[in-house]
Amino acid sequence: MRITESMMSQQLLYNLNQIQEGIATSQNEMATGKLLNKPSDNPLAVSQVMADSTSISQAQSYLSNIQSGSTWMSSTSTVLQSMTSTLQSIRNIALQALNTPSQTANATTGLQQEVAQLINNVYQLTDTQQGNSYLFGGFASETQVSTYIAPSQLTTNATAASTTAPVVTTGGTVSIIGSLGSAQVTIPNNATLQQIQTAINGVQSQTGVTASLPAGGAGVQLVLQPQQPGTAFGMSGNQVTLTGGSALSVSSVQTNTPPAGYTGSIQYAVSSSTKEQVNVTADSVFNQTPPKATQGLANTLQSILNDIGNPSGLQQDLGNLSANISQMIQINTEVGARQNQMQTMQTQTNQFITNLKNQQGTLQNANMAQVLTQYNSDMTTFQAALQMGAKVLLPTLAQYLP
Repeated sequence: MRITESMMSQQLLYNLNQIQEGIATSQNEMATGKLLNKPSDNPLAVSQVMADSTSISQAQSYLSNIQSGSTWMSSTSTVLQSMTSTLQSIRNIALQALNTPSQTANATTGLQQEVAQLINNVYQLTDTQQGNSYLFGGFASETQVSTYIAPSQLTTNATAASTTAPVVTTGGTVSIIGSLGSAQVTIPNNATLQQIQTAINGVQSQTGVTASLPAGGAGVQLVLQPQQPGTAFGMSGNQVTLTGGSALSVSSVQTNTPPAGYTGSIQYAVSSSTKEQVNVTADSVFNQTPPKATQGLANTLQSILNDIGNPSGLQQDLGNLSANISQMIQINTEVGARQNQMQTMQTQTNQFITNLKNQQGTLQNANMAQVLTQYNSDMTTFQAALQMGAKVLLPTLAQYLP
């Protein structure tokens, strides 16, 4: 087979073109620092890098959820610890009142006022927010929690067929405690519901508590309401005896209707197959039921406030409060366990992202020393090819190429 000048020229140009492509590739890799600059560079590697990018993006979304959930739970745990400390303070005051049953009326009222302030602190802690969301609000995270956890109405056992019928046999002093302060109200013998209402409302500017006589059922019953929702208020009327022989007291506690979703469990996705609860609801903290406690925390706090000066009732309240505190500690322990799980997931997710990025780097990042060496080699080969072509081939324009 005869090799013509044309064939040699074509082969030279082909080789020069191939070398130039290699040089251009090396220049591009040096400029970008990457081996993969277009899909055709390595289709399989490009596909793997794209898959890794998708996995990294998903993992970073989970990591964001983990960090947000960890912050939420950390704030919740801090609030629960503050609540527990406040409840211990309430317990100490109740013990003080129990150990000194013969205190003066003013001293008893002072203890009640102190307990009321501490209870208000507990309710204020339930209104702690994370951003614009109430920590303990469940799905109803935009509704102030204390407005439906704290009592909205206290119904007394003072009832009669009419507001003008006598309901008191032996009069005495009634302590009224509210958000504004406390006051002692004198109730005379043979007092009617209307007289009791008038006496209590006469000091409402000092207490922030109003009395009303809504009709219901077979008679009229005296009820108390706070002027400021979401605050503690109470009554202690052990010195007043009703016509039936019992002491004037609170017979039932009513709260506002909670919003829909207030018991909702907020769960964050922390992996493709795992969700973690990040919240604690006020309902789980305040409405504990047997066998965890004889009654919920909200009722216990109200009973303590009303029973200061009533040793027999206060003794039972202290037992309930101890059970409530133990349950709150248990709730906080569960939050801590979930925090530990979150931290483990965060560590694993960070390691997963690091591994994927390392794999991406191996596939697409250029070895600059190797690329520079290849570039220099290609340039040397290119120059040699030009010189060889100029000597072997007949004079052509190739001789004048740089």
